[in-house]
Amino acid sequence: MKNISVVVLLFFSTVIFQPVLSAVAADNILGQVLATGTAEYMTGGETWSKFERLYPVSSDSKFRTDDGRLSFIFKEGTRIEVGNKSEIGVTGTVGKYTLKLVKGKIMFTVPADSYLLIETPDSMIEVSNRDKILRKVSSDDNSIVGGVFYDGKKTRIATIAGKVKIKTISGDSLMELTAGNSVEMLSDRGSIKVLPVQAVGGSGAGGATFLGMGTDLALFLGFAATELTLGIIKANKHGGGKVSSPFSP
Repeated sequence: MKNISVVVLLFFSTVIFQPVLSAVAADNILGQVLATGTAEYMTGGETWSKFERLYPVSSDSKFRTDDGRLSFIFKEGTRIEVGNKSEIGVTGTVGKYTLKLVKGKIMFTVPADSYLLIETPDSMIEVSNRDKILRKVSSDDNSIVGGVFYDGKKTRIATIAGKVKIKTISGDSLMELTAGNSVEMLSDRGSIKVLPVQAVGGSGAGGATFLGMGTDLALFLGFAATELTLGIIKANKHGGGKVSSPFSP
């Protein structure tokens, strides 16, 4: 009789708690990523594993590319594109993310009511789109769009829509970068130099757009011309373009 009671208890425990555990697991998923070419991921361990096509993104995940690219779409609509020879780490909760850019280049679009903090070994770029202001009907009109490039020596930051705050790695404010502007940061013996760069083209420049950016802006951020033609940017016959991200927000 005692053994039967134990079996019954285990049965009801499984029936009751399994949906809860499944819900918790689902809550840990921040979004999805699509790999094109060679890409690897690491979640909660020290071993890199290759993956193709779609893969779920959870907090404390790491991703890197060789000759490939990554297209992220998060649950609330934040998009991140990662170029070749790049490595990033993702932590956070839905709508509030921290992205560690170990090396390489990314482009991002952050919709209304979302927050993204990009950390390189030398600086932090705060993309906060949580201002409580009267918004337009279309959330696309309120997105913050920009990109970051880091190669171990310099950091390039550009915005095409909205504004971002640039800080030191310790959190001290350096400057606010507004739409249509670009800077290059150099780190030398603990000191940081911020050099303004002549504005590069915005939407439609160069005959193609990616997340609202022109081709020349993508090139400024380190995306090679071959990457642009292979799918990160797809120009149409009218001189415009469309985002090749795999998901819709």
